[in-house]
Amino acid sequence: MSATNEIFSDRYFIVCQIEAPGDNVEELVQAFKPMIQFFESGQEPGTLMFRVVHFENKFVVFEQYENLAAQLLHRQSEPYKTLGAFLRSIKAKMDLKYYEGVFQP
Repeated sequence: MSATNEIFSDRYFIVCQIEAPGDNVEELVQAFKPMIQFFESGQEPGTLMFRVVHFENKFVVFEQYENLAAQLLHRQSEPYKTLGAFLRSIKAKMDLKYYEGVFQP
């Protein structure tokens, strides 16, 4: 596990834990939808996985990228920017970690 993606040259994972203020849960569920739809549309080459799960106000985002260039492209997308602005506006707590895969098909 790493706090940055600088040590990874190839496929790596990001696990982001997000805690939404209690009254913003449904809003956050809705805010994730455009990002998920964008990923599912295939408009993010190099983004291999983007999944979101939650229980109550705790969300976990699982992401996998082909390389750093793919993650940087992801961060330039409008859905990413919109989601980030929303997370900042509700003052969501976030913890982001980077991981190597054990088995990478």
